[in-house]
Amino acid sequence: MKKPLSIVMAVALAAGLGLVWVTAASPAPASPAPALHCAASSAAGTRAAVVELYTSQGCSSCPPADRWLSRLSSHHAADGVIPLAFHVDYWNDLGWKDPFSRPEFSQRQRELAVRAGIGLVYTPAVFIDGREHRRWDDAAATQRAIDAAKGAAAGISLDVDVERDGERLSVGVRASPPAAVPGVDLVLALTQSGRSTSVAAGENRGATLLDDDVVRAWLSRRLSPAGAERLELELPGDGPREFALAALAYDGRTGSLLQGVRLDLGSCRDLRSRTPGRRAGCRSRPRSRRPADRPGAR
Repeated sequence: MKKPLSIVMAVALAAGLGLVWVTAASPAPASPAPALHCAASSAAGTRAAVVELYTSQGCSSCPPADRWLSRLSSHHAADGVIPLAFHVDYWNDLGWKDPFSRPEFSQRQRELAVRAGIGLVYTPAVFIDGREHRRWDDAAATQRAIDAAKGAAAGISLDVDVERDGERLSVGVRASPPAAVPGVDLVLALTQSGRSTSVAAGENRGATLLDDDVVRAWLSRRLSPAGAERLELELPGDGPREFALAALAYDGRTGSLLQGVRLDLGSCRDLRSRTPGRRAGCRSRPRSRRPADRPGAR
């Protein structure tokens, strides 16, 4: 590779004058971002209530249910309710491919429908504690369903700790007592909120849809006999950095929820800033404000 002529002339001139070049020290490489940590435990003696919404950006009936789930999540941010929005793919042929849809989410809805004795899948569909909840727009009925789910006996307790290094998550989960239920299926659900999508085709053409608690990753495995696992996840690189992680434990024989816990990843803190002798924890924080729903918006 040829050097620029100006550099060659400068070097030659310096040599002729007997000068010594002193090069400026290269700036020190930036320190890597510190690892962040947060942890949470399931509430003693009570069980979480998992609210699953099956939705699609290609479905004109779904935006009201999406807004409902956002309100539900805000109202129950710290009382054991875990909202999950699964975007299905079976409406992608209506003119708009939902960017958050995945075939495994459609399959999960089919499995829930079979377990609940439902002969079809549809959107929007809501399941609370694995049971179909058609009256999701009835606040009193929804609260009763949530209370019933939380009133069920907790099969186990869960302790979760997360170490976040950039976009990588290392998630440790411990169930106790580990042998309380043989064959426990552990699920990690990574959700993202604050997503805004301008829909250019299909039933919602021209609309800008706001989505919260969108499931972006769903990782499942059988819990080891020791009752502890450590799993790795990668955060999506797109959209707002409003992420939460839910750890869910299911009875592998019946599919019934045993316990669940949710962490707001925005509450993770630098390990070096922890107060000695104090356990790092996660706290719920309010979401950033968004425009109020327009009356009658679809």
